[in-house]
Amino acid sequence: MRMKKIFSAVLALSVICGASTVNMYSPESAIVANAGSDYDDGEEYTENGLTFSVYPDKAVVIYCERSKEGAVEIPAEVKGVPVTVIAAESFYTCKNLTSVTIPDGVIEIEEVAFYGCSKLTSVEIPASVTKLGYSAFYNCYALEEISIKNPDMEIGEGAFDGTKWLQNNITDVEENGISFRIYPDHAEVTGCNEKSAEIPDTINDVKVTAIQSFGSADAVVIPASVKTISSQALGMYCSLDKITVDEGNESFTAKDDVLFDKDMTKIVYYPASKPDTSYEIPDTVTTVSGVFSYCNNLKAVTIPNSVKILKNSFYNCESLETVTIPDSVTELESDFNHCTSLKTVNIPASVKSFGPNGSFSDCPELKLVIDEKNEHFSVSDGLVLSKDNGILVFALEEAKNAEEITIPDGTKIIGYGLFSDFTELKKINFPDTIERIGDRLCDGCKSLESVTLPESVCEVGWNSFVNCSSLSSVTILNPDCFIECGNYDDEMPFSNSYKVYTGKIVGYDNSTAQKYAEKFDLTFESLGAAPTNTAIESGDLNDDGKIDANDATLVLVNYSLLSTGEKMQLTESQQKAADVNGDGKIDSSDATTILQYYSYLSTGGKDSFADFMASQK
Repeated sequence: MRMKKIFSAVLALSVICGASTVNMYSPESAIVANAGSDYDDGEEYTENGLTFSVYPDKAVVIYCERSKEGAVEIPAEVKGVPVTVIAAESFYTCKNLTSVTIPDGVIEIEEVAFYGCSKLTSVEIPASVTKLGYSAFYNCYALEEISIKNPDMEIGEGAFDGTKWLQNNITDVEENGISFRIYPDHAEVTGCNEKSAEIPDTINDVKVTAIQSFGSADAVVIPASVKTISSQALGMYCSLDKITVDEGNESFTAKDDVLFDKDMTKIVYYPASKPDTSYEIPDTVTTVSGVFSYCNNLKAVTIPNSVKILKNSFYNCESLETVTIPDSVTELESDFNHCTSLKTVNIPASVKSFGPNGSFSDCPELKLVIDEKNEHFSVSDGLVLSKDNGILVFALEEAKNAEEITIPDGTKIIGYGLFSDFTELKKINFPDTIERIGDRLCDGCKSLESVTLPESVCEVGWNSFVNCSSLSSVTILNPDCFIECGNYDDEMPFSNSYKVYTGKIVGYDNSTAQKYAEKFDLTFESLGAAPTNTAIESGDLNDDGKIDANDATLVLVNYSLLSTGEKMQLTESQQKAADVNGDGKIDSSDATTILQYYSYLSTGGKDSFADFMASQK
């Protein structure tokens, strides 16, 4: 339990201290960190391998020892109070449990409570249980006998997915050209073979609550019973252009054949084939995310002041010419990439972020106008830099015909495809603040002759300098720089044409540059032994001169990658800096130590990290 709480505290501190979001993680480490976290204010009590959080009027099961074997019986009461809740993730991956007895009196079994109990064969859920959380018995592969005593129990999405019981109780049927998959507790639409489909509320007396695919339907009537529609159903291959929703539906509504959530705060789906050339978003909408992609008939969109976030909203709208972004919007993320007809976009003072992949890649006719009152972006020689996160997000028209580009000081990351098809570009000057070269950065820069990447560059992105027909020399000064070779490990980031590079790679002996050159049988020119000053200070993984929550987050991300058998994203120097306790492993204890030191500094501590570590021994 102590390790669980420490790990949970590490994650919490990472968020509080402003660390980057952890996008890749080990499911087990994440679950252990969160198990029972909503019940930390009760008195902790352990009995027979089960840990409870005890309150004056109830007790909650919050943890089961992962080594627990065979049958487990949850007591009806603990310390004189009834057990009423089985907390989220409390039995997560107890792989040796074969059966569990849940006492009458338990009211709720929370989400993912018994996730991955792969040997669990039977369970009886008493009549007292009114709610079963989502994925509660997910991937309990051997679970074949389930007795549900309360026929009105609310069952969360995927509660029994991955169990034998569910597999034995699934029926696939087709009625009126609509395909259904019927589960014990609900039915889902899996496809439509007709151009027009009116989905019923029930099929074989089971409520239809979800839609996984609309198949080839162009027109659909959605009943009141439907609660969820999968993102795949509304993907780029969805051909719907006429949508009607039953007025009694509590999750969705439709207006002018556009699908919204019930309160119309979010657009769920805008038909790509809708013939209208303009659209005015209703002023109830607050978030626009991924709904107008490939809407090639749209030329103009009006966004109301109610919208605060635009995310992946207008990707590949080839006809889109004008968009007015209101002062209410604070975040743009990959919104207008590949909008090849877009002429002018005004960025108001309110916008703080463009996202790591920019928002205006492959917009050849675009003129971007940034409000002079905007404090979050600077413009230098036609290059737009986010001052908040160091991302170079856009190149204005004046930069597109330049023969030489100097990246502004302070730039850390260059967005996706920022200089793609800059056909006149011969030279790029990178500052020593740059950390990552974005994917497809200079794709098609046919005049680019040579590239020198400074020591600060930790990663060269996928296809970053491909189809550069004049490129003859690439120098990489970081001996540990990670060089991305694509999903199939054979896609070179440097090429003169498709997978062909005749130039040389320049770098230090035994560097990743040399290994890359040898892997692809390229000419390698040595700069000799790597300088000894390239080592990163212990704890300072991002080499920014500070040891803080950002460094702890990097440790956690890469520990999670290791835990799931994935390849770490740290250079050799960063790996050495990450192993702060010197035990030869990169794990949560290293992140905990980094955060302890950061907390020490935040409360006025003056010792160096080395002295702090020495004082802890």
